[in-house]
Amino acid sequence: MTEELYHYDLPPGRIAQTPIERRDMARLLVLRRSDGVILHSSIDRLPEWLNPGDCLVMNDTKVARCRVSGVTPVSRAAEFMAVTTLCRTPDVWEMDAMVCPGRRFRPGSQVRIGGAPDAAALVVDVLATTEIGRRLRVSAAEGAGPLDEVIETMAEVPLPPYIHNSSIPSERYQTCFAREAGSVAAPTAGLHFTPELFARLSRAGIGTAFLTLHVGPGTFRPVTRRELDAGRLHPEVYRLPSEAAASVTCARAAGRRVVAVGTTVCRTLEHIAAKFGEVRADAGATDLFIREGFSFRAVDALLTNFHLPRTSLLMLVCALAGRSLVREAYEAAIGGDYRFYSFGDAMLVL
Repeated sequence: MTEELYHYDLPPGRIAQTPIERRDMARLLVLRRSDGVILHSSIDRLPEWLNPGDCLVMNDTKVARCRVSGVTPVSRAAEFMAVTTLCRTPDVWEMDAMVCPGRRFRPGSQVRIGGAPDAAALVVDVLATTEIGRRLRVSAAEGAGPLDEVIETMAEVPLPPYIHNSSIPSERYQTCFAREAGSVAAPTAGLHFTPELFARLSRAGIGTAFLTLHVGPGTFRPVTRRELDAGRLHPEVYRLPSEAAASVTCARAAGRRVVAVGTTVCRTLEHIAAKFGEVRADAGATDLFIREGFSFRAVDALLTNFHLPRTSLLMLVCALAGRSLVREAYEAAIGGDYRFYSFGDAMLVL
């Protein structure tokens, strides 16, 4: 298998640069696997596509304020985004991070960053190069104040690299049910939900359950040759509470569908099902790479946004629905002026 099989051309104008005014008014492409039919709907009509007793499972992770940007004493822009915290004390934050530009963060160097050239607030010691980017040790500059307060002032919620509008309120890149900070990207299928939609789902007898998986930076990049050869992805931390596991088990026992809201939920449930032979409460990290040929044990349907080419997320959707059918659906979405990626429309695979 090669990543070229998962390439498609998307006109730049199809990438949604701003969120829709009402979250649940996004368009919904419905892909019915049983007969290959593609239908067109909207998120607010989601209850009409589900049955009483079905269980929607969602990811309640919250995007962390983990992007820090500023300038160096010689007026050069510099930024880092914390991906994995290795150690954090009141005085020092050691992390694996993505950095920009990379040449400014050479191993062994020290970078001073502030809001202005003459006002360094953070001292960043570059310890090593890592698979993600750099290992950093961050501390507050002398006279800048406590580290936590400096970070609180400078840190921002990161937006995806293909979003060029920096004025978007950070809460629009959080789900309405986000709970535990730890992700570098939002679980975008969940962005469409509103309290009103939850109420309609409840009235229709459709259950909801929540797990947590903290999304890593791999969500935006193409799959690497190393990942293809190993059949594993960069690990992401998850937690499935007992009440959510019970909801999934009850739905399946009753012959109802388990609908994963997003690829992160799908990976978590399938990882646990493969680990134990059933879905049960669990916490840990998953490096599961779902691609064509995978046997699904836990998930019956998937609500997901449209994904970037050559990514593990697109490969997961193809594993569930079939590559040719997904390609047909994406062509229909492009031809039908659907909005793509994080702030875009959604697809329901039934």
